[in-house]
Amino acid sequence: MVPIHGFVQFSEAFEAMFSMPQPEGSTEGRTIEFETLLDVLYPLAPRIQQVPLWKEQWLAVFRLANMWSMDKIRQLAVGEVLKIRSMDPVELVVMGRAHQILQWTLNGYIKIVEKWSQSERIPFEISDTLGFDTYTRLSELSTYVPARDGCRATRAPPSKSLTKAVKRASKDELAYMH
Repeated sequence: MVPIHGFVQFSEAFEAMFSMPQPEGSTEGRTIEFETLLDVLYPLAPRIQQVPLWKEQWLAVFRLANMWSMDKIRQLAVGEVLKIRSMDPVELVVMGRAHQILQWTLNGYIKIVEKWSQSERIPFEISDTLGFDTYTRLSELSTYVPARDGCRATRAPPSKSLTKAVKRASKDELAYMH
């Protein structure tokens, strides 16, 4: 059993959750997601530090931290998800949109443009997931990114950096995200 005192300084809501009566036979608070959140929180309280976790574990930490308004843990999870190299950029955009996370959505767009600027075109199937407007915007941006081998004829992006170009092309969608 993990002592409660390590969490009290994090969130009064979290402390109150532990004092709520549980129905007999309840498994609430005994899930793998909750155990992963505990790995991040304890014994690191009151200082939050990086803990080596897998993608699914960081997403679980994000979900619980978001649900329980644990802003520092949520921000930690957002940053750690961005560091996961195996993260599919389309999945990153979908999650970013679902949770209104600017960093995930923007980084997903940038990775899509960079990934497919090296090939012929962004696969049309992506429009099924991200929508046709987004597909069109990203496809247009991918033509601005020079291929690494220098074989593809391209023109300079409308701004100095791809990040600025993606932000400008997606400004209406990204405006409501945080």
